[in-house]
This record gives sequence, C-alpha cells and structure tokens, in this order.
Amino acid sequence: MPIQLIKALAILKKCAATVNAELGELNLEVAKLIDKATTRILKGEFDTQFPRATSLP
Repeated sequence: MPIQLIKALAILKKCAATVNAELGELNLEVAKLIDKATTRILKGEFDTQFPRATSLP
C-alpha cells in the first residue's frame, strides 16, 4: 500500500476521532490516543512498519 494512502487514512482517522469526541460519541481519552498515534504515523515514525508492494500483478 502506498505510504501516501496510509497517511491519508491517518488524517481521516485523526479527524473522525476529533469530531466524534466533540460530539460525545467517543471517549476523550481514546480520542487523544488516536490523535497521538496518527500524529506519529504522519511524522513517518512507522513508515517501515507498513508493508508495501514493490510491483503490481
């Protein structure tokens, strides 16, 4: 999976957690943990942890 897609999904998760916490649908502590994790993903701290195909079938 391209790293750009992984980072796009991290942005989506980060935004969803923020909105759902503001609406009271998500525990604030959980939202903070999601925010922390997605921030680290966006900084590239886990780039080597996501498998990426080197060629397409």
